[in-house]
Amino acid sequence: MKGRPVALLASLLGPLRPLVPLVSRRDSRADSRADADEARAETHVAVRDREVAVSARLEAEAATRRVIDQSPDAYVSVDEQGGLTEWNPAAEEIFGWTRDEVLGLDVGELLLSSARADLHRRQVADFRATRTSTIIGRHPDVPMSARDGRLLRIDCVVWSVADEHGRTSLHTFMTDVTDRQAAADDLRRADDDLSTFSAAMAHDLRVPLTVIKGYAELLAHEVEPEGLPSTDWVERLDAAADRGVALIDDILRYLGVGRVLATREPVDLTTLVEQVVAEHLGATDRDTDIRVEPLPPVTGDERLLSQLFGNLVGNALKYVPADRRVEVVVDAVVDAPGCVVVRVADNGDTLDADDRDRIFSMFDRGSSADPAVAGSGVGLAVSRRIAELHGGDVTVEAVPGGGTRFCVRLSA
Repeated sequence: MKGRPVALLASLLGPLRPLVPLVSRRDSRADSRADADEARAETHVAVRDREVAVSARLEAEAATRRVIDQSPDAYVSVDEQGGLTEWNPAAEEIFGWTRDEVLGLDVGELLLSSARADLHRRQVADFRATRTSTIIGRHPDVPMSARDGRLLRIDCVVWSVADEHGRTSLHTFMTDVTDRQAAADDLRRADDDLSTFSAAMAHDLRVPLTVIKGYAELLAHEVEPEGLPSTDWVERLDAAADRGVALIDDILRYLGVGRVLATREPVDLTTLVEQVVAEHLGATDRDTDIRVEPLPPVTGDERLLSQLFGNLVGNALKYVPADRRVEVVVDAVVDAPGCVVVRVADNGDTLDADDRDRIFSMFDRGSSADPAVAGSGVGLAVSRRIAELHGGDVTVEAVPGGGTRFCVRLSA
């Protein structure tokens, strides 16, 4: 009895057995269609993304092309063999050849002398072998030839770019500095001529002044008795000769500052100023109190900085009225990151506001200077020039309560 339901169920399912494979195949085809639809969707997304990427790349290339075409500097690129692959309108204007004329030519043979062309080929070969070379970087003032035979002076900046296939090319921006360098050469020649003239002038002027001073001293011994008008005349003659010699020396010091710093090295300002103060104290008999606070180190020319602070300390000793004790304080404050202000304050008379710029001009001591105090009006001009060579400046201000303070701004 127990086997009859099982047999009955088997007899009922028997006719349905042929339909099972059909159902399975229909489900499989549905799954395949779903997979195909998903694959097509993914393909559409990939194609769309690629089209967006290609469009962005073309847009970036077009923007780069516009920048290169509008650049005032020549843009030149070469392949790994040194053959020209790009030449913008500025290159056409500077060198004289059109883009179509130069593409594929060797850039060294086109623009450089034979010796420099050989060097360029070796640099390109070295770069091709190692991917590093001295050709990469900035090359100032390179002589190059234009189509019309003119020798140009070109500043070059060279860099390399590798594409998606691993091919590397060299790219260069070239700036024509021919006129700029010619002007700089003219300025150097004029500066040399001025130095030569100044030395000759100083010699030619110093000789007669020395003779005048010598005869004035001899004449002073011959004038008897003292107190006659002629005695005063001889003294004035001697003093005038001294002022002439001092003026020549001051002018030479101004010219000797130069236009560029001879050296740039760390300078211990505290030690430097203390040495300057000691030299001045040893040369004066005035009652003097000079205090030097700790000063930060700077970078510059030690000789010129000694001259600058020597002028300022010397001015304090010179211009503080004789009826009072000289009091000077040298300290420093940080004005901004990388900038320090060294201050030299004295207890002399406060300068008039109108004089605070005038006194830095050559031969101008200001309206309030005591005529009895010797001076040419050159020292502060020298001091400002030295400060400017160090990337700074010198200004003057009133000290609260009376006095004058010179502020020297320097790069730390």
